[in-house]
Amino acid sequence: MKRREFIQSVFAVSAVAVVATPSNLMAKDEAKKKKGPNDMSFDDALKVITDGKEVKKSDKIKLTAPEIAENGAVVPVKVEVDHPMEEKNYVKAIHILNTANSNARCADVMLTPANGKGYFATR
Repeated sequence: MKRREFIQSVFAVSAVAVVATPSNLMAKDEAKKKKGPNDMSFDDALKVITDGKEVKKSDKIKLTAPEIAENGAVVPVKVEVDHPMEEKNYVKAIHILNTANSNARCADVMLTPANGKGYFATR
């Protein structure tokens, strides 16, 4: 391949990339308009998770997290639920929500009796 042919092919590929870019940007803008599970406010997320039912405090749920985190990107959180994990009576999910984040849903963990206990830990 001659130098001139190489340069022409590079310009042709660049032109295609530039032409394709605006449509990609428009698709991203459309995707941003659609609300996903992480784009909800705290109240909306809570309504979806609880199906509008009242949330009650329980001493069977233990949440362990620091009062203040040095780095908000890696906050250690642990949730333990004192509840049986039997075939027809078990903790089905643990949801972690945060009122201070723009994305209220921090974690949604689905459990089965095979987990052995209602427990989840993350950073």
